[in-house]
Amino acid sequence: MSLIDEAHDKERLAAALLLACLRARVAESAEDLTPDLLADVDWDSFLRLAIRHRIVPAMRHVLEPSAGAIPRQSWENIRDAALSFAAANERWMTELEHLLLGLNKNGIPCLALRGLPLSQQLYGNIHSRQVSDIDLLVHPADAARSMAVLSTTGWMPMFRLDAVQTQAFIRFRTERAFMRHAQHLTVDLHWRSMPPAFSLVSDEALWREAQAPVSDHLRGPALRTAHLLLHLCAHGNKHGWNRFAYVLDLAMALRRSGPADLAEALAIAESSGKRASFVFGLLLCRDLAGVEVPDEACASSRAGEGIRRVQRFLLDPCSVWGRLGQERPLLRYMLERGRDRAQYYADVMLTPTGIEIEKISLPRPLWFLYYFVRLGRLAIKAVRRTRAL
Repeated sequence: MSLIDEAHDKERLAAALLLACLRARVAESAEDLTPDLLADVDWDSFLRLAIRHRIVPAMRHVLEPSAGAIPRQSWENIRDAALSFAAANERWMTELEHLLLGLNKNGIPCLALRGLPLSQQLYGNIHSRQVSDIDLLVHPADAARSMAVLSTTGWMPMFRLDAVQTQAFIRFRTERAFMRHAQHLTVDLHWRSMPPAFSLVSDEALWREAQAPVSDHLRGPALRTAHLLLHLCAHGNKHGWNRFAYVLDLAMALRRSGPADLAEALAIAESSGKRASFVFGLLLCRDLAGVEVPDEACASSRAGEGIRRVQRFLLDPCSVWGRLGQERPLLRYMLERGRDRAQYYADVMLTPTGIEIEKISLPRPLWFLYYFVRLGRLAIKAVRRTRAL
């Protein structure tokens, strides 16, 4: 066996344990994590994968009762990584409170999506979920003002846009990133919660039926349970379920929801013509995370191969990671309607990105020309790739 094959085998074993721990976290029972199962694990590979899949705090929670069966240094590395993410979440909390306060002072309603509120809602505290950024949702009419508030409080926007370009960006895109490079912090400001092809519930419904905050520290409304299930599934679909974290979050939300919440979420997905998209997430949670869901809710003859594709991707150390990679082969399972798949490809091919909008400032009547700028840039990239071959 070559060194490369041996390394891949170690990572496969580590990924398999990662999946076993994920199921244990959802079941809130570590009975199946026997000393024999932990004996031959390459713990460096395990921790590396846990970080990549953004589930280090969950892994520490599950493995803590079995710490004696793990090499001391390996356990300390896992524990220290989890403590590091917990400390980072404290910093995220401070930033989130400042952001919500600043937006509130300017009369801008805001919903905090996922991140720390989700950690509190699903795991009981802000330390038990690996957070990588802050996601905020504002109304489209407030997007430009929200960007100004962030810019004046030390957040640097991605792309340098003038006022007209900013309005074009709001028209064509759904979110904009703001960063503090020195602190490695990122805020994603959304004015649409999801791209249209993946959205399972309207933003109007999210705003209209938002609930009270999940804690006294997290000011601002929170998503109601049925909407949270739909939003987490849409988020996983959008990213092609390329991290265990997406499966874990939806599985934990399902475990903490009632039959009425699931029935309501299915009805909403049905009414929007996207039941198959939601069912795909339910099947993933059933087959990968061990969550019990009603058989009648998951009747699907098409999703099986898609589920197996996701599992192969998550457990294969040779999987290629990157933007717009994993979700495309899954589209026919996640997006049942042809018009949704057509909308996805139209968005990828035609909708201008910040790069195109940043290059040229067009007055509103000429915004349609951005489509041609986008196509031209894609054509240039294709020619360069061809020449490189």
